[in-house]
Amino acid sequence: MVLRRVRPSESGIRSYVQNEIQGGKMKVKKTAIVFSAILILAGLVTQAAGSAEEIEGIAAIVGEEIILKSEVEEQLLFYCMQAGIEPTDSLRLAEVSEEILNRMIDAKVVVQEARQQKITVTPEELNQAIDSAVAEVKMRMGSEERFKEEMEKEGLTEQKLREKYREELEAQLLAMKLVDKEIRSKIQVTDEDVRKFYEDRKDELPRRPPEVTLAQIVIVPEVDSTIDRKSRAEAQEVLNAVREGQSFERLAAQYSDDPSAENGGDVGFFSRGDFEEDFETAAFALEPGEVSDLVRSRFGYHIIKLVEKRGDMAHVKHILIRATPTEEAEQEARGLATELRKRIEAGENFEDLAARFSQDTETAERGGVVGSYAVEGLAPAVRVAIKGVAVGDITEVVPMEVAYHIFKVVGKSAEREYTFEEIKGQLRELVGQEKAQNRYEKWLGGLKEKTYIEIKGN
Repeated sequence: MVLRRVRPSESGIRSYVQNEIQGGKMKVKKTAIVFSAILILAGLVTQAAGSAEEIEGIAAIVGEEIILKSEVEEQLLFYCMQAGIEPTDSLRLAEVSEEILNRMIDAKVVVQEARQQKITVTPEELNQAIDSAVAEVKMRMGSEERFKEEMEKEGLTEQKLREKYREELEAQLLAMKLVDKEIRSKIQVTDEDVRKFYEDRKDELPRRPPEVTLAQIVIVPEVDSTIDRKSRAEAQEVLNAVREGQSFERLAAQYSDDPSAENGGDVGFFSRGDFEEDFETAAFALEPGEVSDLVRSRFGYHIIKLVEKRGDMAHVKHILIRATPTEEAEQEARGLATELRKRIEAGENFEDLAARFSQDTETAERGGVVGSYAVEGLAPAVRVAIKGVAVGDITEVVPMEVAYHIFKVVGKSAEREYTFEEIKGQLRELVGQEKAQNRYEKWLGGLKEKTYIEIKGN
């Protein structure tokens, strides 16, 4: 990602444990709670029992509602496309179809119970959910133009799509509120629960990978003032076009110098610390749908559009107009980095030189120390550069994106088990999930026992 902070790790400095949990690597038997299974099915739209002519098309009756075979087939087709299941695998198709029908039955049972308990969804909650759903569709399409083209092919408008989502999303929100009330709010996890989980499942947990602690000196080529003014003027023209109502996604695809241009400028979600500080400050100051003024970073000028905020994470699109240094400036920066490396090799102190010369101000204040990284998570150029470098030694000059780096290997650690203290927060979440899963299954079973359910044969 071009606009990523100048750091040796591709994913930024994050907890390795957190990455493994969020990346789905920490898989422990019976800990995966899938409340979302009752929420994502399009078959949630309630329908009255059909006429005699429709009986052949009914897959199941749940209370006073029906599930049509066509709804199951639609979900089956979608799942097979996502999972890459061949339509000729009849046995697998039958298994998946049965599972989908069961999940759709579960969904209807839960939504019916929510209505019986008089749980409601406010217009504001529903509209926000619809906005997010439509935004997600647009993001997957890549641009506003592509979205409109696909809608036209389906004979839809954005308004019709929103209406199509309305009833489904209302049912999803009802189910979520009921699950929160009956399940999540009643789950308690003690310290003893977490400790026992760790001791019982220690052999199933991932091991902490080999790590390296790095320090760096960063030298960024200066951009000529004339080039900078030209880049700023071009960026201002693009920003003016955005404010005149032209498609942000189309302008990103046409003008942005970032690889995200092919996705309409979409860089997805990021956390604080992942990007340049000025970029992050501007992004988090926006409201969903808002567009920033020009934001300068070492990469050039950015125009940022906030899609969504979730706590300490933000989902943005951006347009980058690079301020590209001249070849002379590149040579000068490379020459300075080479000179600094020679001075370190001659015996000068790395930390002192980092404090004086490094242009990554955050790490320069710490004598260049960046932090510890899983070796496997390092950017390829850094992983190659540090290979075979002993603790206390430095790398060659490493060109990375818009700067030249010298890395010092401060320390190394071998693969090992995570300590309890390192992952107790993530383990607490897993224990809570396991307890919630068990409670949910018992609760749902009770609801199904008191609900009339008839599954029709083929």
